[in-house]
Amino acid sequence: MYALIGFACGILFASIMYCWGCCRGGAGDNFFMFNYMLIVYDFGFELAFLLNNANDVPSLYTPSLIFVILPAAFNFLMGLIIFMVERRRPGNRAVPENTQFVAIMTFCCAIDIQSLRLICSKFGGFDSFSSEFSQNAQKAIAWASVINIFIEDIPQFIIQIQYKTQTSGYSFVPFASLILSCCVLATSLERLFYAVDRGPCTRDCFTIQRNHPITPNEDNFARDWAQD
Repeated sequence: MYALIGFACGILFASIMYCWGCCRGGAGDNFFMFNYMLIVYDFGFELAFLLNNANDVPSLYTPSLIFVILPAAFNFLMGLIIFMVERRRPGNRAVPENTQFVAIMTFCCAIDIQSLRLICSKFGGFDSFSSEFSQNAQKAIAWASVINIFIEDIPQFIIQIQYKTQTSGYSFVPFASLILSCCVLATSLERLFYAVDRGPCTRDCFTIQRNHPITPNEDNFARDWAQD
């Protein structure tokens, strides 16, 4: 019962954040905050399933552990690399001056690389969410998102299906984890199909538009980024 109440409160909180963002500044991608909150809840329920339910089916414990640690480590390293490289970029608009905020967002990348989209979503018109990444950083985020589908979203969905077929009765955490896995996988596949059809880093797929002209220094930096 408490888990159900917590889940309902989480969805309500995500909805309130979305509405607040729309009321405060409708120009940004405010719906991404709702989508990102679902990603965070999905990660939380993956951890809860690993700690509380994975041992119910011994053969699922090791895969559950691997497919929590592997994507978290991959996303964290990708976020750290992107932040470090972007900080060197001439005319940097991606890495805020607030180092505490940057540290928090870097650790949030362990949840999902989509955390980097959050600081570029212009949510609510806040300056902290109005950063701009270079084109090469956008591509890195886009392809990291694609890789996440295969090292996290699909494996977690399969694990939840296997758990459901090998157990009887009802348990809220696996049920909620299955529902969230379906939602996250559906949105991830939609981004992937859009990317295949239109190419990565398009406006609606892996979003983050450059709103200022490319300077010669930035053009040189882009070549250095690619070489790195």
